[in-house]
Amino acid sequence: MKITDDPLRKESPAYRPDDGWDVLEPQPMQVVLSVRFDARSARRIAELARLSAGTPSRLIRDWTLERLDALESADAVRAVRKDPAGYLADGDFEALRDRYRPTRIEMLLVGESRPAGGTFFYLANSNLFAATREAYIAANGTAPRGAEFLELLQRGGVWLYDIAPAPINRLSGRPRREAVEGRVADLAVLLREAKPRRVVVIKRSLEPAVRSALETAGIGDDRLHVLPFPLYQWRAEYVAGLARLLGPKKPDDEPREEYDFRGGRRGRHSREFAEAGAVVRLDPDVAIRYPTSDAVNEALRSIPVTPADIGGDPGDL
Repeated sequence: MKITDDPLRKESPAYRPDDGWDVLEPQPMQVVLSVRFDARSARRIAELARLSAGTPSRLIRDWTLERLDALESADAVRAVRKDPAGYLADGDFEALRDRYRPTRIEMLLVGESRPAGGTFFYLANSNLFAATREAYIAANGTAPRGAEFLELLQRGGVWLYDIAPAPINRLSGRPRREAVEGRVADLAVLLREAKPRRVVVIKRSLEPAVRSALETAGIGDDRLHVLPFPLYQWRAEYVAGLARLLGPKKPDDEPREEYDFRGGRRGRHSREFAEAGAVVRLDPDVAIRYPTSDAVNEALRSIPVTPADIGGDPGDL
């Protein structure tokens, strides 16, 4: 719903009469929040909105919702800064990510990029962090907060990898697609080296790129899971889907990655096995009494056998 009241329009964060900015009412809140900025800040917001092909009011709304989601974690409150931009340099973000990389990656979470607003999964203050922790609680009943939860994921072999090395969530169209497509080769290298048992895509539009990386790495897509990014109405679907993957492990018959049978050949030793003698399966109660081949042979030799018992001619008796 668009608000057409002129005084309210002029309260928009970067109002400029010649461009006709609209103030959007966020429906779930049933209220319009009006914020006044100084001229310099308004110009910066307007320029960011232009680069992201959006409107200033939508940009402010997204920033606000991102922060509100982050505040679901108590530790995130202490991480919020007055300036939403750049808590760390790009290299520092990646160093922090590497700090929590498991020795063996069992589940690789694949995201698009860290948020442009300055929050970060491995600072334990992003919307994605809060939703992931919520999914863990749904699956296991409880979860620690902040860095302790990140360490728990690390011990469990869960790691988040963002395809784009820098924030691209304010880009749109071709530049955003190219930022992802240009890094598929890097993702393929990671997949080939780590061989995770599960690959979880966090954003449906990333699925083609991740499938391409899996194919390049020579890994089947049977381990691929696709979830929506946990924003707005898709949060519940993300939480439920990830909870199913983060639940207690059930015993299964899947061989581990280190057991590689790709070079095997069916029946390679069948002839030698057949020539070695007959194979008979003993019932458990019999196996307890005759635990070795010698014990079985000795017991069988003590049993009187007639030619008929072995398929011979009864006349041979």
